[in-house]
Amino acid sequence: MRPTISHRLDRRPSSRSDTPTPAVYPYEVTALLERGWWVLHVADLDVRGVAATLAEVRSAAELLLARALDAPVGSVPMTISVGRFTRGSLIRSRW
Repeated sequence: MRPTISHRLDRRPSSRSDTPTPAVYPYEVTALLERGWWVLHVADLDVRGVAATLAEVRSAAELLLARALDAPVGSVPMTISVGRFTRGSLIRSRW
């Protein structure tokens, strides 16, 4: 006869959940123009990607996050910070 091992998951569900709900927050994607290419970086995941034009930054960022997290394209919340170097300064804007 096999011994019965009690696990947390074997309990009947109670009114409160035993598993914490994951925090959903938007990933911060930084896009900087470097030598004619928009370089994308997600610091939380330490992944990088590129886009040829500013118009392609959003779709490239969605694809980058989807591949990094193995999720459907467009399902990962994100914010994009776009930066561009000019003479002696950095211009930043948010999408």
